[in-house]
Amino acid sequence: MIRGKTVSDILVEYEIILPEEREIVTYGIKQTVIALGHIALFLIIGFGMHMFCETTVYFV
Repeated sequence: MIRGKTVSDILVEYEIILPEEREIVTYGIKQTVIALGHIALFLIIGFGMHMFCETTVYFV
């Protein structure tokens, strides 16, 4: 799995972000990964309970 620090280091290396913004970008990447994990978990639970469509509509 790609760590947030590694991605932010690459972004600084290619001068996409400033070095001062590295911590903010790292935090944002970590929060995004956590949110996607939660969504995936709920969809898996919905699929297991034969309520995948309802779960998908809930997130939409």
